[in-house]
Amino acid sequence: MDRFLFIREWTVLITSLCLLLCACGPRAGGYPYHELDIPEQRVFNGFAFLKKERSADAQREFEQALHLQPDCSAAYRGMGLVYGSKRDFKRAFDFMSQAAKYAENNPDRALADVGMASLYRMERSKGWLAKVERLFNQSLSWSDEIPEAYLELGLAYKQAYRFRDAEKAFIKVVDLNKTLLGEAREEIEVLKKIETARPESAFGKEVVLSRRINRAETAALLVGEFPLHHISARSAREKSNKPPIPPPDVSNHRMKKEILRVMRMNLEGLGVLPDGSFGVDQYVTRGGFAEVMADILVKGAEKPELKGRYDRVLSPFKDVRSSSPHFKSIMICYDWAGIMGGWEGYFHPMETLSGVDALLIIRDAVTKLKLLGKL
Repeated sequence: MDRFLFIREWTVLITSLCLLLCACGPRAGGYPYHELDIPEQRVFNGFAFLKKERSADAQREFEQALHLQPDCSAAYRGMGLVYGSKRDFKRAFDFMSQAAKYAENNPDRALADVGMASLYRMERSKGWLAKVERLFNQSLSWSDEIPEAYLELGLAYKQAYRFRDAEKAFIKVVDLNKTLLGEAREEIEVLKKIETARPESAFGKEVVLSRRINRAETAALLVGEFPLHHISARSAREKSNKPPIPPPDVSNHRMKKEILRVMRMNLEGLGVLPDGSFGVDQYVTRGGFAEVMADILVKGAEKPELKGRYDRVLSPFKDVRSSSPHFKSIMICYDWAGIMGGWEGYFHPMETLSGVDALLIIRDAVTKLKLLGKL
């Protein structure tokens, strides 16, 4: 009997310890979190959510920080950025003004200026860049070692297509060697890609700055940056000269002309969806873009047999099965054309695609078809 009680007591103790350890561990979601409910931690969580573009979660954290400390400057700044991401600029500027009002020290005052500059960059109203530059200089009067100020200036110059000025600002962030090193180095890498991609069309210069592109932007990018007329002449639908009926979400879209041009080509991966829409706002994945580019390559090279080349081939990627709907397209792009690859054995087919990466792939496809004498 004593032995039974001993075992039971130890079981209870071990169970309690396990529950305690689980309670103290990080929450799911891939962001730092602490159970201590103080405004500083809520603000930290909020900005972590903002980096992940989870504005609803960020707003909840900033609101809780303000509930705990109604004069928390950083929380007001976070709320301003949340509403800026929603393009509700009236409320965004109101919150950012509160951030400046409640700033207790020079770093907080500098960051409030940086936050206001971010809103002007998001809004892009008349004279926005001059306002950003003024706020940047003002922030330096409070503190000249705020990497956020230089990062924001770089982002503004990048958005204004002043890439050399943007690079200088990002390099300054790296030189300060404090925070935001990863973000600055990533931006410098993007600028190098943009220089290599060399967008030619007005829309290409616009979309090359996008972190993710949707189906409408993909269509416009192809029309502006790829010599589609060489391929469209070989398309049966194009030869029929019958204009496609615009899907409901295309009828009044600003890229309607470009979308209909692409629809006439009957490209795989860029047609009407099962629900009857084009999916103008649906983000394009790497797997989906490979499907589009593979069809362009097959049509452009006049090699329909390419689609059967990979029927019994094992996938070289750990995250793409040979039975995947995108597999043959991925292999045409990766193996035959050499225009899309993976890294560390993965292709990442479900990842979204940035504008500059999409344009670089298009450039490689053009080069491939030129080498074949098809363009």
